Amino acid sequence: MHEAVFKTVKESLANLVPVMPVLGRNYSTSDLYKDTIAGATVAAILVPQAMAYALLAGVPPVHGLYAGLLGGIAGAVWSNSRHLATGPIALVSLLTLTAVAPLAPVGSPAFIVLVSALALMVGVIQLAVGGLRLGFLARLVPQSVLTGFSAAAAMVIILTQLPHVFGFAVSSGDFAFMQILNFIRHIHLIHPLTFVCGAVAFGLLVSLKRLFPRVPAPLVLVLAGIFCSYAFGLEALGVKVAGTIPPGLPVTDVPSVSPSLLLSLGSNALMIALVSFMSSYAVMKDMSLRVRQKVDADQELIAQGFANIFSGFFKGIPVGGSLSRTAVNVHAGAVTAWSMVIASLFVLCALFFGSFLAYMPNAVLAVIVIAAVSPLIDLTQFKKLYTITTTDATIALATFLGVFFLRPDEALLLGVALALLLYLRRVVWAETTEVGIHPQWHTMHIRESFPEVPVHPHTLMLRIDAPLFYANVERLSIDIEKKIADAERLRGDRVYTLVLDFSGVTHIDATGVNDFMSFLHELSGRHIDTCIVSLKKVAEDTLRRAGVLSQLRVMHNVSELKLALSQRPTHSDRVI
Repeated sequence: MHEAVFKTVKESLANLVPVMPVLGRNYSTSDLYKDTIAGATVAAILVPQAMAYALLAGVPPVHGLYAGLLGGIAGAVWSNSRHLATGPIALVSLLTLTAVAPLAPVGSPAFIVLVSALALMVGVIQLAVGGLRLGFLARLVPQSVLTGFSAAAAMVIILTQLPHVFGFAVSSGDFAFMQILNFIRHIHLIHPLTFVCGAVAFGLLVSLKRLFPRVPAPLVLVLAGIFCSYAFGLEALGVKVAGTIPPGLPVTDVPSVSPSLLLSLGSNALMIALVSFMSSYAVMKDMSLRVRQKVDADQELIAQGFANIFSGFFKGIPVGGSLSRTAVNVHAGAVTAWSMVIASLFVLCALFFGSFLAYMPNAVLAVIVIAAVSPLIDLTQFKKLYTITTTDATIALATFLGVFFLRPDEALLLGVALALLLYLRRVVWAETTEVGIHPQWHTMHIRESFPEVPVHPHTLMLRIDAPLFYANVERLSIDIEKKIADAERLRGDRVYTLVLDFSGVTHIDATGVNDFMSFLHELSGRHIDTCIVSLKKVAEDTLRRAGVLSQLRVMHNVSELKLALSQRPTHSDRVI
């Protein structure tokens, strides 16, 4: 009987929410039980984190709960991920604070309205980009930029929370280094009892994670903080608390903001939309290998867009995908995204106990934030990047330092711009590599790495590992000239045959064709014949359309070249 009722309810929900991709045909009561357990487990972390991240964003904690409720449900409904936990996250909350703080006093009604408007703008941007299938743009932000930004942002987040732990208020300042100076100047204003609360909370959190890793330590911390605050009257003793939290559902409201202020928020909304999506996308990619689920960037942009729109309409803060809560969701045995819908419903239950949450000390919420972002400060990642390539390490370090001397969004843009510039430099300043035919295999190898690769008399073989286009064709021509001169000087004989391996040439533009053909004609005038090997089809089609393919000596593979070289008379200087 209960199975039939459950089936009817499931079909009704599917009709009400036709876009919801999480209701599988074989979804059962057993799956619902697992999702309920997982949702309750995630909620134990979501409730305290949502309140803490709202405090980080500069708004009362209740607005974090609104975001966790409405943003979490919307993210689950439209996401193609079965496990992604959408809601308030630290990096987005920090960017929200830095975006709105110059426009209104932190925590004021005007500030709260602007935060809601910012969430709406972020959602609209993500929805538009996802609807236009532009999710591939996320790949423009390399991992090196995210590594540097995340580590520095975590430090800045900790810096913004320390005043709550020490019990005094400081102006946030436009830049991180100004926040450091303000904190040092006000350190004498420390409130001893608040600091004791923060220190005890931090010790309890660390102990619980080490001794009882399965226990939801943030929830225990919240309950302990509320109990102590109520029992000992901490607010009357000068310890700042969360304050009044309106019970029940938030009221839908379209933020009323002047066009000039919306324009001021525009660039920040774009940056937060990018960071929010990158956070979600990175979490999904990390989890996709564990749960064997394909990642759809465009669908996730749409999901995050709806999550931010719903959060903004209900006075919430901008949201994104949380790595820690997603990992907990997977570990707790979630089967579908219903687990996150259930987690959000637990947030709704917490809202009805707002009178109790009002006793939560801000110092405890700050400790929860500090503990959540501390793992992001992983300096071994910098060492790993340096070991792989100094270019990526440079990008990460520049982004890291930029966060302290620029606004966070400007530092992120700096990292992306630097990454693109260094990539363009590698392409524009492309060089050729001397190669040869391996005596045992019909393949080209770098002569420096394979000493057994022979040198053919009067022949120089070079590989081009870059597209041939207007910005680098002159540079490549100069490099080839230099390699010919070096070969003639070191070998003591003339080069009459130049073999160019085009296996790495993925694109040729019009300028590349014209300038490269002029260069080959110049070599021909000096009695140097050119042979092209391993020409890709895309490059071959371009040369054919340009009408110059017939003027080139092309060999489609190394075997053909090797045969031509072996059949060449010893007194001949030409391949054919």
